[in-house]
Order: sequence, then structure tokens, then C-alpha cells
Amino acid sequence: MEILEKIAEMAKTKSWQEIINNFILPEVLKKGGSARGYKISDDFMSIIAENIVFIRMENKELADAMLELAMQRISCGAVNHPYLGTMLNLPMRYTHYSTFQDKPAPMSDACFDFLQRGLPYCFFDSPKLKKHAEAILFGLVFNLDYKTGEPSKDLDLSNVNTPAYEIMLWAWSATQLFVGFDVFWRKLIADDWHKYRKFFIENRNKINVKDFHKELVVRYPPQKIWRELAKEDWEYHIGFFHDYWSMLDRKEFFEIIGVTNLLQKAKISRRIKNYSD
Repeated sequence: MEILEKIAEMAKTKSWQEIINNFILPEVLKKGGSARGYKISDDFMSIIAENIVFIRMENKELADAMLELAMQRISCGAVNHPYLGTMLNLPMRYTHYSTFQDKPAPMSDACFDFLQRGLPYCFFDSPKLKKHAEAILFGLVFNLDYKTGEPSKDLDLSNVNTPAYEIMLWAWSATQLFVGFDVFWRKLIADDWHKYRKFFIENRNKINVKDFHKELVVRYPPQKIWRELAKEDWEYHIGFFHDYWSMLDRKEFFEIIGVTNLLQKAKISRRIKNYSD
């Protein structure tokens, strides 16, 4: 890309503070995003993705500001997530360049490249940027089907050459790596447990079942979900049935698990009542 070559040439004789203040901010960011001012362009996203390691070596505060501007571009139409008030992450002298009032724009190849190359710094080297980076990643996870990679109506990938399924694989693996598996699965339950049933079944050996049930009942009344757990695998969820046995329709429970023999029913009932984890 011509602009990256130009930046590389400038970096031989100028500081990154000079390059950013005198060229990138006034020349690379495009006017027209709103009546207020600038729109963060794909060229800007590519420059930051390519050079963030060098910017950080010279000036960490400057690097954090550029990372935040790039993430604001992502949050302005590329990936939907709850509002976080991320303007607070920008030093006052850079707020003019924020996407705060810009028109939303969908994900682009340059945006996805930045996510892959820039977000690790936000997680591992910039504590104040971590919350914004985490929100972006979960915004991707929640809007890409775990089985197919199919994007939801809230995620427009029509301008991205990378297949949606590959983006999904990256988003799911990166999020688990960056936030930790324990935080990750709890967030999935908070979003919509039903949506991720396949994930939870596939990852049983990684999740403490008692913790799983605790998270589940915080968001879903036991009376609403016990039938699904019985159909899935009542023995795996025996701790749940022990805790809420008195609330259940036991006749229906035995119908669901396919037990008709009275002796067998009594044996299972005793096993559930006497269960101790």
C-alpha cells in the first residue's frame, strides 16, 4: 500500500509524534463523517495495525490514543456493543478526531486486520483500553453463529473478503485467549444460554458444573429450564435436580428421561435426593 510505504519512509527521519500530528491526523483522517469533522479511514486503520509496535516503543500514551481512535471506528458501525463512554480514554487533544458523532460504517478488511494485530496490545499492555477491546470482541462473538459463522442482522460483513466462518473462529478463539475461558463462558450464559448449547455440551470437561448451574439460575428460573436439562443429560445435571427437586413435576421428569418402571423411578429419586457434590 502506497500510504504505508510513505509512512515507513517518514519514520526514518521523524518521530511518531511528528508523523501523527503533522500527517496522519490532518491528512489521513477524512473529512465528511459528520458535520463535526473527521471520519476514521481504512488507511488510518492499516497504519495503526502496521506500526503500533513502533509507536508504543516511542510513546505509550500516544499509542493508546491511536488504538482508542481505531477501536472507536470499529464501534461506529463495524461491531455493535453496549455504549461504554470510551471518549474518556482519549486525551483531550485527540477528542476532536473521535468517531463520537460520525455516521456508522460497516466492517472492512482494514478493520478486521486492526482487530487481529492491534487488539492484543489493548488487552495485555493498556489496562484502560481493555474494557473497550473486550466489548468489541464479545460484540463479534454474540453476532456470529457458533455453528455456522453466519452473521446476525446487526453485523454487516459484506465489505470484508475474509469468510464469516473464519472471522467467527478467530473471534471465538481470541476472546477466550484474551479474557480467559472462565469469564468467556459466563458471558455466553449472560447473553443467551440457549444460543450456545452446543458450545457448553462440547466444553463440559472445562467448566465446573456447579458453577455452571449457579450462573444459569441467576438468569433463568429453574422452573423454566429443568425440562431442557433433563432432555440433555439428567445425570450430568444431577446437582441441579438435587437442588430443585421439590419444584419439578416428577411425573413429567420421568416421562422426559424415558423411565416407566416404578422401581427404577424410586432408585433415581433416591439418587437425586441423596446427591452430594
